[in-house]
Amino acid sequence: MLAQLQAAVVIFQQQVNASLLSAAKITNPASQQSVLNAINAVGTVVLAMLALVQSVSSKVAVARMASQSTIATSHGAPYNGESKLLRWWIERPSAPPQLAGD
Repeated sequence: MLAQLQAAVVIFQQQVNASLLSAAKITNPASQQSVLNAINAVGTVVLAMLALVQSVSSKVAVARMASQSTIATSHGAPYNGESKLLRWWIERPSAPPQLAGD
């Protein structure tokens, strides 16, 4: 959605550039460049704001997904530490070990 808004802003900016130069009948190349620089500055600010909104939205979405995760670190508790894992590997039975809580 935000990518579409950003693309729409660029198209709108190009249309506004041409329309303003035409409506104001600015024919001096230096004046045209000054006006276009001002318009581009406004467009840059708008695009930066949209990018910031997208960044914040992505961080909120990631945080929401993490809070809804059903994986608990306690499921891996029996295998914490290298010595426990190494001991299991050396003494492992043919069947996989039972997880905590099973």
